[in-house]
Amino acid sequence: MKIQKNTSKKALIIFVVTAAVLATVALALWFFILKPNSDSQQKEDETNTSQQQETETPNATAPEQNTGNTDSIDIPSGGTGFNNSPLENPPKNNDPYPIENEHYRIEQNSEKKFTITLFPILNNGDMSNYNSQLRLFKNEASKYLSDRYGNISSFELIWNPSNAADI
Repeated sequence: MKIQKNTSKKALIIFVVTAAVLATVALALWFFILKPNSDSQQKEDETNTSQQQETETPNATAPEQNTGNTDSIDIPSGGTGFNNSPLENPPKNNDPYPIENEHYRIEQNSEKKFTITLFPILNNGDMSNYNSQLRLFKNEASKYLSDRYGNISSFELIWNPSNAADI
C-alpha cells in the first residue's frame, strides 16, 4: 500500500510541475510574441485611420480671415526654414484643458481667463520666419477659442511669449 501512495504523490507532483511549466511557457509566448504583434497591428490601424482623416480634412494651418483684427499673413512657401505642415493632432472642441499641440498650448485659468503659449521656431536668428509663425500660431489658437466659445472679446488672454500680444 505504501508503494501506491508514493507513486500517486509523485504523479501528482509531476502533473503540477508540468502544468506550471506549460502555463509559464504559454504566458511567455503570449507576452513576448503575440502581444507585440497585436500592438503593432493596432498602431497600423491607427496610422491608416489618421492618414485617411488627413486626406479628408483641409489644411488646418491655413490662415483664417478674422472679422475683427485683419492682419495680413504671408505664409512663405518652400525652403523657408520652418515647418508649415498641418497639425498632427488638432484639438477638438470638447477636449479637456490644457489643450496642446505642435503649435500652441492653451491653459484655462478661470472661466474667461486663458494662458496661451505659442511654440514658434527661431532658425538662425531669422526673425521674419519666427514672427510669421508667431502670428500664424496665435491665429490658430484664437480660432480654436472662437470655435469653442464664440465671441472671445471679453476673455482675458495671456500670451507667451509676451510679444505675441502685440502681433
